[in-house]
Amino acid sequence: MKIQVQALDTLFFRDGKPFTGGEEVWADMLFPPSPSVIYGALRGKYFSEQIATFQQANEPNDPTNTLKIKAIALQSDDTVLFPIPLDYGKEKGDPTNKAFLLKNRVSVPVSNCPVKNVFVGNPTKIIENIENGLLDCDGMNGYLSGQAIENFYMKLSDYIIPEPKLGIGRENQTHVSQDGRLYRIDMRRLESKMTFGNERTQSISIFIEFEGLSIPEQGLFRLGGEGKAVHYATSEGMLPEKPQLSGTRFKLYLATPASFEQGWLPKWIDKNTLQGVYQRAGSHKSVAIRLETAMIGKPMVIGGFDMQKHAPKKMRKAVPAGSVYYFEIVNGAMQDALDLFHAQAISDYDAQQGFGLTFVGGVA
Repeated sequence: MKIQVQALDTLFFRDGKPFTGGEEVWADMLFPPSPSVIYGALRGKYFSEQIATFQQANEPNDPTNTLKIKAIALQSDDTVLFPIPLDYGKEKGDPTNKAFLLKNRVSVPVSNCPVKNVFVGNPTKIIENIENGLLDCDGMNGYLSGQAIENFYMKLSDYIIPEPKLGIGRENQTHVSQDGRLYRIDMRRLESKMTFGNERTQSISIFIEFEGLSIPEQGLFRLGGEGKAVHYATSEGMLPEKPQLSGTRFKLYLATPASFEQGWLPKWIDKNTLQGVYQRAGSHKSVAIRLETAMIGKPMVIGGFDMQKHAPKKMRKAVPAGSVYYFEIVNGAMQDALDLFHAQAISDYDAQQGFGLTFVGGVA
């Protein structure tokens, strides 16, 4: 099932950093939200519709155990948007939204980089990363085909408006404000536009594709901090197509954050040889590959709150969305790599929640 989630008010999704009343005064926003937030919201929607089954929550017979998130992205009108791959860069000071693909070259001998290749740009230009860039589905298809050396991107800041909220802690019984409990929440309003008759339409929303859970085709549910209501309806949004690739080299693009046992490396990659054999659960196919290089963003921290234990969940570092891994096939076929990785979740933790959604791309 594919749905498009539209905000009815400001939204807030806190990052994984601690926020203790009286100690911290600023709570930072994480957008798009972590896959675990979406996963929990969908489960909450199901139980609100099937209240008689709520006592089975988190039990072996939990009816939501079959829920699997297959995609999380942003959506503008009918276009699905993805974080720009980190192997795209831009020229410093360029006012246009033009990105170009960094070149993958053999590392110089003095480098302490564990992989054999590094990314380089034009030696005559100053290159910088693209902060919060977005590519539409057509742009992603060109990128994954290996042909889009240049691309035009959109900025996330064009779609969301900061609306910080001030608050103060109060006593539970008397509701009297407490000294030293002033705080500020970094809330966001999704950008909207006006049409004829002053009808308000949302220009940016959250796209979700999932299976294993039955909910009405449209309705309301709570999402994010303060349990703000959002409206959802079925969506016709499309994911990037599986590219036609040949040869022995390919790259994996992470559309959502991924948590790996070895930090930035999946558990099936040996950290010394940078080689490994991947076989997805339930598939008879496998492929032996060697990591060539990677472009990885700053680690993010994934946390949350366990409603059953009434305690914070254990925080875990994650490789951010947009990160890219370049591989060479040692043993196997390119079609096997496409079938195993494309539009699949490869996170070592909570893959069913949508962590580590991956698309396969070609290497020029």
